[in-house]
Amino acid sequence: MKLRLLFPMLAAAGAIALLASIIGGAKTKDVPQAPATVPVAYVDSVIGLGTVEAAGGSISVGAPVAAIVTTVKVKPGEQVRAGVVLFQLDDSDVKSQRPLVVATIDEALERQRQARQVYDIALGVPDQRAVSKDELAMRSGAVKLATAVLASARARLSQLVSEEQRRIIRAPIAGTILQVNLRPGEVAPALAGGRALILMAPVGERQLRVDVDEFEASRVQPGAHAVASPRGRPTVKLPLVFERIEPVIGPKANLAGTATERVDTRVLQVIYRFASDAPAAYIGQQMDVAIDAGNRSAR
Repeated sequence: MKLRLLFPMLAAAGAIALLASIIGGAKTKDVPQAPATVPVAYVDSVIGLGTVEAAGGSISVGAPVAAIVTTVKVKPGEQVRAGVVLFQLDDSDVKSQRPLVVATIDEALERQRQARQVYDIALGVPDQRAVSKDELAMRSGAVKLATAVLASARARLSQLVSEEQRRIIRAPIAGTILQVNLRPGEVAPALAGGRALILMAPVGERQLRVDVDEFEASRVQPGAHAVASPRGRPTVKLPLVFERIEPVIGPKANLAGTATERVDTRVLQVIYRFASDAPAAYIGQQMDVAIDAGNRSAR
């Protein structure tokens, strides 16, 4: 009789232990938190994704010719003046032609001197009847030919000097070096395929390029107030100043990385600049932007 009761009791105890284990595991399991959302700054808002950029636009510095990089003079974050050397390309192939061109100039100078001397002798004959007109024309032509050859040689030397200067890449403007994507010994391609050898931005204000979904584009009015929040910091609100609306809708290039984001979205781009007292922002930094669809001031 006792054996008959033992087995059901053991089965019941096992079931109770299993149930307790399941309940305890469910309590200790981490509950995923919802991602931070953009705070509503206006009664009627249009939400967009903004990317920080230089007010004058970033500049992708490239190479005029494909050549080996010999020196790189700048580093990311460095402030440079306009005309400062950024990097240099190998110019040995150009310099190797200089001795030949210089020798050609010397030869042309000597030929010009001789031709002019012969022509001056013909002109200096007391009795010009002793020199035919054809002879004078031929000697005059020889002087002109020698002069033209000399000019051509000098032009070739000037071309070599210009080509040497082309291998020295200088900063087109005063600004900040953002990226340096080349090293000494690497080949700098003439066409970098979309990658800037050196990326720089002008010194000055930063602006925010905001992507607004085309379905919301009609709700954005010129001059609309807006605030921006850095990604992950929705409680921080940076006031923005309206700059312009670019009147074209195109494919979305900047992705937020959310699971629900569509990559085939077309957007209207609205340009805002930061207020003068706004904290510094990095080029390329993304921010969540709330635009006042009713054109009312932020609360």
